[in-house]
Amino acid sequence: MDQERRSLRLGAAIIVCAVVLRLAATGFFSPLTLALARPEVLSLVTYLETGRVVRPAEIPTATATVPTPTPAATTAAPSRAAPVFSAQDAEKVEIKDEIGADPDLAALLLSPLDLDLTGPAPRVLILHTHTTESYTEEPGREYTPSSDFHSLEEQYNMLSVGDRLTELLEERGVAVIHDRSIHDYPSYNGSYEDAREAIEGYLAQYPTIRLVLDLHRDAAEDANGDQVAHTVQGNGTQAAQLMLVMGSDAGGLNYPAWRENLALAVKLQATLESLWPGICRPLDLCAQRFNQDLSPGALLIEVGGAGNTLSQALAAMEPLAEAIDSLNG
Repeated sequence: MDQERRSLRLGAAIIVCAVVLRLAATGFFSPLTLALARPEVLSLVTYLETGRVVRPAEIPTATATVPTPTPAATTAAPSRAAPVFSAQDAEKVEIKDEIGADPDLAALLLSPLDLDLTGPAPRVLILHTHTTESYTEEPGREYTPSSDFHSLEEQYNMLSVGDRLTELLEERGVAVIHDRSIHDYPSYNGSYEDAREAIEGYLAQYPTIRLVLDLHRDAAEDANGDQVAHTVQGNGTQAAQLMLVMGSDAGGLNYPAWRENLALAVKLQATLESLWPGICRPLDLCAQRFNQDLSPGALLIEVGGAGNTLSQALAAMEPLAEAIDSLNG
């Protein structure tokens, strides 16, 4: 009989051990440790091991140590998918090649794009080398631009256009620095040198900047001597057309990575044309470098012309912000 009881106790002990191991494997070890430390449980275990009945009061209370829980690993936000272009997208890009480079637009579109504009640190720098450029008078507005279509009033010159683009990009989660310095007054001829110094300062202070946008306004007269307006109709509104002006080393200045910037410009133009057909004038590839040698993500964008209204220029910032956000991989 004693042998049978010992066998039964041994079998029960084996079952208890199996349960303990199973619970430990599922992460319940810490709560189980507290449960096994109770006197009633220890009394049962003692009986199973020895056959001796021990009252719970006779068993010293054990203090269970619960391991400090390990903080859950922070799951990184999924990265955005990089935009995908095809060779056929080259048909959306018209280029005015002033240097005879004859770039392969399809190859530029298919080249890798590394433009991460995510994160809290500044990713985009917006500035205006020709800050005081302004637009034609609009009905209901109280100001009249000067005869050369320049204004020191911030609400009417290029600063207002940069403010709008800044607002739209920040709404999309892109951290922006808008340089509000006036670079073309009092010295218009020294504007690019002044802007260059500012860009270098920002890039040194914020190495996270990946995109440098220099927003300008174009100017040209028609046969009657009137300023030309470059407009496009779409989405129920009229907007100023955009023209990307890209520099090169054809003028003799050091600019070894100009093709990388050109590839970015071609991708941006293809994206803009997909969003709003006709929003872009032909991309202008020039011999000058326009300070674009300072960053592999530098673009000069002409927003309409002096014949456009400020409202049309502001409307063009909507598709531009959307296109930039679409390139954000």
